[in-house]
Amino acid sequence: MDSHYTTSFLLKLWTIFLLVEVSGILANNYKHSYLGCYIDANGDRRLFNKHKEVIKNNSPKTCVELCKSRNYLYAGMQYGNECFCGNVTPPFKARADESECSTDCPGNKEEKCGAGWRTSAYKTGLTGTTTKEKLNYIGCYADFGSQEHRLFDKHTSDFHEGQTPHYCVGLCYSLGFGYAALQYNFQCFCGNNHPPSERLRSDDECDLECTGDKSEKCGGHWKLSVYSTSITDLPALGRYVGCYLDNVNNTRLLNGIKRDFTTTNTPQLCVNFCLSNNYRYAGLQYGRECFCGNDEIITELAPDFQCQLECPGDDTRICGGHWRLAVYQLAIEFKSPQYLGCFKDETNETRLFKGYKQNFYSSLTVQRCIDICRSKGFHYTGLQYRYECFCEDSKPSNSLEVNENNCLYPCSGDSSQMCGGDWRYSVHWNGLKNPLRNADNYIGCFRERNAPHQLLPLESVTFERSLTPQLCIEHCFRKGYPYSGTQISSVHFGTQIKSQCHCGDFKPSTEHKTDESQCSAACPGDQNKKCGGDWRISVYRTGIFRYNHTYAANGYLGCFHYDRRILSTYKVDLDNNNPQRCLGICKAIGYLFAGLKNGNECYCGNKAPPSASMGLERECTIPCSGDNSSTCGGDKAWSIYQLPEVKDFDIDERFGGDNGEGSQICKKSKTEKNGKEPICSGRIIFEDDFNELNLDTWQHSIRIPGSNFAYFSSDNKNSFVKNGILHVHPNILPDEKVTSGKLDLEGCTVMDQLECKREALYWNILPPIASAEISTRNSFSFKYGIIEIRAKLPVGDWLIPEIWLEPKTTAYGLGLRSGRIKIAAANGNEDLITSDGKDISVKYLDYGVTVGYDEKIIGRYVTELKAEGWNDDFHNYTLIWTPDDISLKIDNKPLTSIKPEKADQLCVLLGEREKCDIWAKGTKMAPFDKQFYLTLGLSAGGRRDFPDNCKTHGHDKPWKNTESKAMLNFYEDRNNWHSTWKRDAMDLKIDYIRVRAL
Repeated sequence: MDSHYTTSFLLKLWTIFLLVEVSGILANNYKHSYLGCYIDANGDRRLFNKHKEVIKNNSPKTCVELCKSRNYLYAGMQYGNECFCGNVTPPFKARADESECSTDCPGNKEEKCGAGWRTSAYKTGLTGTTTKEKLNYIGCYADFGSQEHRLFDKHTSDFHEGQTPHYCVGLCYSLGFGYAALQYNFQCFCGNNHPPSERLRSDDECDLECTGDKSEKCGGHWKLSVYSTSITDLPALGRYVGCYLDNVNNTRLLNGIKRDFTTTNTPQLCVNFCLSNNYRYAGLQYGRECFCGNDEIITELAPDFQCQLECPGDDTRICGGHWRLAVYQLAIEFKSPQYLGCFKDETNETRLFKGYKQNFYSSLTVQRCIDICRSKGFHYTGLQYRYECFCEDSKPSNSLEVNENNCLYPCSGDSSQMCGGDWRYSVHWNGLKNPLRNADNYIGCFRERNAPHQLLPLESVTFERSLTPQLCIEHCFRKGYPYSGTQISSVHFGTQIKSQCHCGDFKPSTEHKTDESQCSAACPGDQNKKCGGDWRISVYRTGIFRYNHTYAANGYLGCFHYDRRILSTYKVDLDNNNPQRCLGICKAIGYLFAGLKNGNECYCGNKAPPSASMGLERECTIPCSGDNSSTCGGDKAWSIYQLPEVKDFDIDERFGGDNGEGSQICKKSKTEKNGKEPICSGRIIFEDDFNELNLDTWQHSIRIPGSNFAYFSSDNKNSFVKNGILHVHPNILPDEKVTSGKLDLEGCTVMDQLECKREALYWNILPPIASAEISTRNSFSFKYGIIEIRAKLPVGDWLIPEIWLEPKTTAYGLGLRSGRIKIAAANGNEDLITSDGKDISVKYLDYGVTVGYDEKIIGRYVTELKAEGWNDDFHNYTLIWTPDDISLKIDNKPLTSIKPEKADQLCVLLGEREKCDIWAKGTKMAPFDKQFYLTLGLSAGGRRDFPDNCKTHGHDKPWKNTESKAMLNFYEDRNNWHSTWKRDAMDLKIDYIRVRAL
């Protein structure tokens, strides 16, 4: 063979081999530079808007080479034959499911080139300046070190080439997950729970370079680089609205945004996705589709059985139907945030804020941190060391508050704002009202005493690895129980841990309530939430209304032949079915009618059954699955009830008393709430368990009272909640402030400037005591009712607790002309004797009424003696206010009732005959026949409450009520009285307040 020919042949063969190899390398490079499928937009909002060409034989190779030849960093294919170029990294929030880029490439049918408004995005391989969004980096966390037990276990993908934080975060966002985590430089994990703080490690332990970008880190050996996708991890407690027709007249019901979650969609995922994007409604359709919108739902409601497609992420849940949208309404509200002060932190192991942490080294602002904490459902924000943002559910203890000079570090993103200091938090309340993480339904921590399951005894189920408060609430809700409780308990001497969810019909008694710290066991389904403990249950309301048998029977319409068109909106099978439970479920989800069939089936709807379908009672004789003494329809007929409509009705089981008996039929009460009627007899119209100090319910009085030696402010040193107890706490001011300072009360709640501003001058000192007074004046008032207050009165010389009812209006004139009702009062002195030898110490408690003009005041009081003093413990004070009289029970012991004075008799007593007509125009209870509101407070000294010449501990009262230097003389005796003010014992404490209609 000719050597030249041979050489030429070999050269050609080698060239072909090289071309094949290079072609393979290029193909692999295109594969490795793939970024994902992204949602595109119009005009300037296009992902890649620098250059566009239509290419007949388009493919990733062709488009990438075109953009690279024009010096662009990114290439994108769309509609098969369109090629786009650009320099901006596509935002991870535009990431779509891979199935949405479904159009074959005309130049290579084995590859995909986007779709309608979907872009298959690639890197061209060029390096240069690009705009890349900042990701929310959470930190480096230790994984559990087991393939079977991962910190993030919802989704896993391996990217041996091309892995970057941006790619992994985009993938998890497109799947609807709240967190993304990278490990071993090529692994990407997704999940919904923030990793527990105890697994946080130094960033140096996440030191492996990413396979797709050597300048970035992608975890380490069993270490995870964790990012937030910004999808909220609040539990999905959106209220199910119903199954709706979609695309009526070619108009989408929810037209905000849409995402396809092909393999992961669930109601919780879709609700959280819409909530994170600030929408009011979420809707699921065709199983995989999630829609968000803000417009009110006005189209036709479809039968619920038409929304029966299983969710790809949880086949036990329903995700709409064919052109049928399962719609949820999101129920979250934000108030204006409030700055609370500078607080001292502890060490890394015992940080005050453990719920969530994120660093913003160059971009932290107060609002950014508040927004992060809000999206995660936390009440409080703490900023520290310029760039650290922390979140927590509970406010730090007042004892840890320090001077503002400790929190003067400027924020990394805005030097005009303060972001804490060294181990010091700038703390804000986020303004998050009724957060979905607890749905305003948490009741408290309760202890079991003699036997397990005694508090919520009706059902218990074990969730070994997935228990969370929300999972338990949903389980008990679906079964129709008003209460749920989570418990983590050790059994068999600690060799086994049980994670249990309990359900019940009745709220545990307050005598079982205990300190919140005893319910501190972490939930296995979310390590950041608490699920009770040994013999301790964290109890929640589920939102189910509990009817008793009598009340349910009152709404019975009869036995009707089965017709799914009547009650087709909602159906659930119950192994504990009975009429009152089915009615409770239908009430909770907003329906007007309930139907029971086949013993265990419960239906809800809004259409009344036609009389033509009425059957015979013998057709509805199947015993209920949860009560053999009641019947729940038949196999071809159902027992139908109309839910009793009660105006202004709460979804709460306590309507007829916790014993489930009493009159559940709405008997009109003499009670009025907020000036409205009717009110049903026995109904709870106000309740506060003081899990927090709700500033929408309670308003601070900010003023300097004329006759007291204390002023009232909104400072959280003087009014706060601790372990479910409201504290009203007085403190003495520094001497220089009292004798030479100024007082200018910001947000003063009265018009008189003398009660808003004051300056110390000579003997006219400032009030030496700072305290608090709160009321429901702007939120709740009532006329007649039963008021139960569980309180512990303070002890300390010259302290005066305020537990009052005060008039909402001045119908009978200003001040005491319109009266005041004193529910419980006892002077704080342990030893106090009047000049005539009468004991008026803390051993004697008064209740009664006060009325009068200016200084002409009369009262009608009943006094009760307790030798140990009324400060010894908590007591239940129950005031019964009727159109005929006022009476009080203390720990269920009745005291003498107070009858009203006739108007003309009041005039005689006051010596004001010419002014009698103001009371004469009212009822016999005047002025106590109008709306009154609740007031709680704590004062000290004053010119009215302590008679002159009385003695305490053998020591004369240091001031005279009428002298001009009264407050100065009180203050100068502080070494005597202040020594009797013991921390905690000096506070007025309120456990709970309930008001019930007569």
